[in-house]
Amino acid sequence: MKHCLKMTALILSTSMAFAIESQVSTPFANTKVIATFVKPGDIVSRGQLIARLDTNELKAKLEQLRADKQQIETEIQLTKKMLKKSKASRSQRIHDKEKAMIDANQIINGIGNLSSMKNKAISNQNIDNDIKSLSSSHQKQRQLHKRLNDTLKSLTASELKFEELIKSAEVTSPYDGMVLDIAHINHEINHSHQSLGTIDHV
Repeated sequence: MKHCLKMTALILSTSMAFAIESQVSTPFANTKVIATFVKPGDIVSRGQLIARLDTNELKAKLEQLRADKQQIETEIQLTKKMLKKSKASRSQRIHDKEKAMIDANQIINGIGNLSSMKNKAISNQNIDNDIKSLSSSHQKQRQLHKRLNDTLKSLTASELKFEELIKSAEVTSPYDGMVLDIAHINHEINHSHQSLGTIDHV
């Protein structure tokens, strides 16, 4: 858990022993304290739960983020299928073009029917246009697939961040000490790293 330290030294003896006060701060903004588990004067140990913050808004955002992530994952699967289909279509049209060229060569060599030469030329041109169109479509689908994957990575990173924030709503003592002051229940937290209380580290 991140916490800001407000360090003050208090000389207790000539041996230079000193106590340290630390302000325990909140990890995120725009929330409130929903529970406190200690009061001023309590002795606490490192890692002991001292307060809990409201995470309802964070959880709602996390659920929305997960829904968005699921939608992106579905779209990625669809683009994979489209890429596979367009690749197969392009391969088929290239095969058709190769076959048309063989047929055209047979006609030129006098093996085939000369009356179909015009149709073969038209067919060849159509195949060329189809291949160009399919190649363009395939490239756009590849770009879309990449954008979707980049978005998914970003959403996954955000999901992990939200999960960490929700975990950090369980505010614990950074060390052994005595509670000097603590925020009351329903205390509004307006910004991150706002002081939640002070613990005297002895």
